Amino acid sequence: MGKRSLIPRGSRQMDMQACPLGSLLRENKKLKGHPSVKRAFYRYLLVMVCICALLSAASVKICTEIRDRILFSHAYILEPDPDFAMPETEGTFIIPPENSANKNAENDVPEFTDREKMLCHVLEILTIALPLFIVCLGIWVTGSLFYSRKLKKPFRLLEQGITQIGQGNLDFSLDYPKQDELGRLCGAFETMRQEIVKNNTELWNMVEERKKLSASVAHDLRTPITVISGYSEYLRRNISKNNCSQEQITEIISYIENAAQRLKAYADSVRNIHMLENLNLEYADTDLSALATEISSALQVIADEGGRQISVISHLPDRSVQLSSVAIFRILENLVKNACCYSKQNFYVKLEIDDNYFTITVMDDGDGFPEKILDGSHLGMGLTICKVLSQKHGGTILFKNGDTIGATVLVRLKIYGTL
Repeated sequence: MGKRSLIPRGSRQMDMQACPLGSLLRENKKLKGHPSVKRAFYRYLLVMVCICALLSAASVKICTEIRDRILFSHAYILEPDPDFAMPETEGTFIIPPENSANKNAENDVPEFTDREKMLCHVLEILTIALPLFIVCLGIWVTGSLFYSRKLKKPFRLLEQGITQIGQGNLDFSLDYPKQDELGRLCGAFETMRQEIVKNNTELWNMVEERKKLSASVAHDLRTPITVISGYSEYLRRNISKNNCSQEQITEIISYIENAAQRLKAYADSVRNIHMLENLNLEYADTDLSALATEISSALQVIADEGGRQISVISHLPDRSVQLSSVAIFRILENLVKNACCYSKQNFYVKLEIDDNYFTITVMDDGDGFPEKILDGSHLGMGLTICKVLSQKHGGTILFKNGDTIGATVLVRLKIYGTL
């Protein structure tokens, strides 16, 4: 007989119709390289079937031999009689049972004892029951061995991992080295855990950024609120006493209006920051040479309005890449306005490509950043907008001071396209 397939005929025909031959060969090669739980189970089952078949055959044979030995001890054996003379009829020669007292008496057959009858009946039952018992025992042993060797460890690891995640603990690692289906399942679980850790870290960083932003807003709002509150109190105390001239009142009102305008600008900046956090940047093919020329012209206008000298240095190659020009101009606008406020006379902007990143360097000749900006606790509205846009563009922003004077801002924006 040929070898019998372990896959049902219908399933095999379905697979052959659904998949090309090349795909089947590649899948078989992949299964050979990575042991399958199903194939391992079939091997366990095949071995146990062979063992059960041998044990069942041996048990049936032993029971049958014992029963036949009892039966033969109480039966006459009929064989051809060589001394029978008539040629037309075959004669018989009667051999009495071995335990018969009179071996010459043809009708003297010893009867079965009750014990022998009971034993024969039990042996007939065992002939059927023992194979069934061996099959059931084999199924139980196969399942137990397969579970303890193939399923117990990965199931225990997955259960422990689920318990750890349920308790809010992600500081663990699920390591199962085998490359079968359960190994891939454990690997997928570990990937899921790492993604949860990553998302929680990003969420925690977002919460921390929101706290810093709230602290920055509170710090920036304190000054105009103090101005409005102080001058309002001054007017309340002095107008009724006629201690304020019309010119003083007009001047104080202008101070209050300026403070109110700053409050409005801060409120608009906070709204813009929240809008930027939900903004999806649009990337398009951008000619770097044309971009450098446009940047230089736009920044020169901002520097002239701020009464500062600007130098734009471009090391951009003559090619096109995918960038968000809107984000780039928004970042440069805020950085240059900040440099105009805090530089003494000159500052420069350098544009270049570094390891698949579009980099912007802004350096001024001012007194440098205060410590609260360097540690990120208070960036202010403009620098916060630059940070949000940099992160949206897949990049980073770095603030540092020079050795003696000046502040430097380094922005790295990821290029979405081949250089």
